[in-house]
Amino acid sequence: MLTRRELLASSLAAAAAKYQPVLLGQAYVWTQHLARRKQPLADSLDEVLGGFARAGFRNLELMAEYFTPALREKTAALLARHHLGLPVVYRGGPMHIAAEAEKTVAAVAALADIVKPL
Repeated sequence: MLTRRELLASSLAAAAAKYQPVLLGQAYVWTQHLARRKQPLADSLDEVLGGFARAGFRNLELMAEYFTPALREKTAALLARHHLGLPVVYRGGPMHIAAEAEKTVAAVAALADIVKPL
């Protein structure tokens, strides 16, 4: 018969074996840093994404700004080069006014189509 202590220990061990958190690097801090340096994101993509890879991150949360028509191909190529996953992309917008919310939802859907292959 198991003691309460043994039961608890075996339950925790089973839960720990299933628990595999995914840690993400969040690129928002880089927008602040680049703004202070007065440096455009386009000139710093490799520095930003490479920095996350060198820091040991394997997954990122990027913002819509990384996927403008001018940057999306370069961003995709650098994500692949640095072996970075992209489980989250942030796209803000107003949701409290119906007409504006429709535009926000459409923009989010368009962004999702762009990043889905990544």
